[in-house]
Amino acid sequence: MEHKHDPLQPCCSFSQLDAANERVLPSLQNLVESFFFRFYRVNLWRDCEFWKDGMFCTNRQCAVEETVEADLPDALKSGNLGGVDLSMSSKDVGLGFFSDCNIPEKDWCILDNESSGDGIYVDLIKNPERFTGYSGESAARVWRAIYSENCFDITGSKSQEPVCAEKRVFYRIISGLHASISLHICNNWLDRATGEWGPNLACFQQRIAVNPQYIQNIYLDYVVLARAIGKISPYLEKYRFCAEDGEHEEVGRLVKDVVAMASDCPSTFDEKGLFADGDKQLIRDIKDRFRNVSRIMDCVSCEKCRMWGKLQMTGLGTALKILFSYGDNPTEYRFTRTEIVALFNTLHRYSSSIESIKRFRRMEREELEKLGLSAPDRLPEEDDGSAVTLNGSNESSNGAVEIVTHESSSFATILGTLAVGFVLASIFKQFAGTGGSEERGQ
Repeated sequence: MEHKHDPLQPCCSFSQLDAANERVLPSLQNLVESFFFRFYRVNLWRDCEFWKDGMFCTNRQCAVEETVEADLPDALKSGNLGGVDLSMSSKDVGLGFFSDCNIPEKDWCILDNESSGDGIYVDLIKNPERFTGYSGESAARVWRAIYSENCFDITGSKSQEPVCAEKRVFYRIISGLHASISLHICNNWLDRATGEWGPNLACFQQRIAVNPQYIQNIYLDYVVLARAIGKISPYLEKYRFCAEDGEHEEVGRLVKDVVAMASDCPSTFDEKGLFADGDKQLIRDIKDRFRNVSRIMDCVSCEKCRMWGKLQMTGLGTALKILFSYGDNPTEYRFTRTEIVALFNTLHRYSSSIESIKRFRRMEREELEKLGLSAPDRLPEEDDGSAVTLNGSNESSNGAVEIVTHESSSFATILGTLAVGFVLASIFKQFAGTGGSEERGQ
C-alpha cells in the first residue's frame, strides 16, 4: 500500500482535531452517562506484583464509592449474569462477559474478569477523576517504575543504535496517559481554603504547559483511540448494548454518532506504518511492557486513582488490540463488555482533556491581559500549520513528540509560548497548593 504522506504522521492539524472534538464531546458525554457505560466492574484489591507497599491513601477523596446491587441495571445484577451469552463474536455480539480470556495473545493489558466475584461495580459518574491529594513516595514510585523499567530507552543514553518508531510511539502513548491524568487533576482541583472544585491554572502551568510536548502526546492518544473506534464501526453496529428499558436505542444512536464524528478525519493515524516488517519479537516485547504497566496500576495506593488508571490502561490497551491484533480480519473481533466500556470512557477522558487545554489557554490570556501583557496569537497546539507527528524526526532529548510546523513564524511563536508558560508558572506558583508526586514524572 502506497502512502502519499508519512504513514506515521497524521494529516490533521491541532485546530482540525479541536473542531472535531467540539462536535464529538456532547454525544460522548451523554454516552458515558448512560447505564451501559457508566457502570464499570473493577478489581481494586489485586496485590501489587512488583513491590510490597503497605501504604494507603487515607484522604477521603481517595476512596471509591461502590455501587450496591440494588442500584445496578438489571442486566448487571448477579442473578441475571447466567443468562448473558458468553460466546460473543463479530457475528453475534452482545453484553459479552467471558469467564476466561479466550484470546490472551491478542490482549494488550490485564483485564478484570467481569463475570468473576473478584471486584466491584463502580458508578463512574459518582466517582469522577480529580484531585485526591495522593502524593509522596508511593505515588512517585509508580511513575518511576513505569518510565525507568517498562519504557524503552528512546533517548539513546544506553545505546547508540537508532530507536524504532514503534518504541517511540509506545513511550509517547504512556506519556500522553500521564499528561492527561495530570490534566484531569489540574482541571478538577480542590481549593482547600474554600472547599470548592475548579480548574487550577498554576497546576496546569507547572505540570503540563511547561512542556508543550506533553500536550501533543495527549492529542496523539486521542487520535489513536479515535482511529480504533472508527476501525471497529461495523462491529459496533451489530453490538447489543444491554441497557435499561427505553435506553437501548438511544445508546445505539449515541455510539453511532460518536463513531461517525471520531472518523471525521479518517487519516489521523495509519497503524499500517507500524510493525510493517512483521517483527513478532518486537510486537511481543512492546505488548509485554504495556501489560506490565497495566499491572503496575494495582500498585497505586489511592483507590480512585487506581480505578481510573486501570480503566484508561484498559481503554488504550483495547485500542491497540483493535489496531494491531486483528489485522484486516474484523470477523475475528472479540471484546468483553469491560473493554468496550473502557474504550469509550477513555476516549471521553482524552476528549475532556483537549477541552480543558482550551479552557486553560483562555485563562492564561485573561491573566496576561490583567498584567498588561499580550499572548501569542497562536499557541503550538493550536497552529493551523502544526500536526501531531509520530515520526520522531524532531524528537527532543526526553523522547517526547515535538510540534512540526510549516510556517516561518512558528519558531518564534513556540519561543513566545514557552516564555509565557514560564512567566505564568512563576507568577502563580504561590497558588499551586499541594499535590506532591501527582506531578509529571518525566
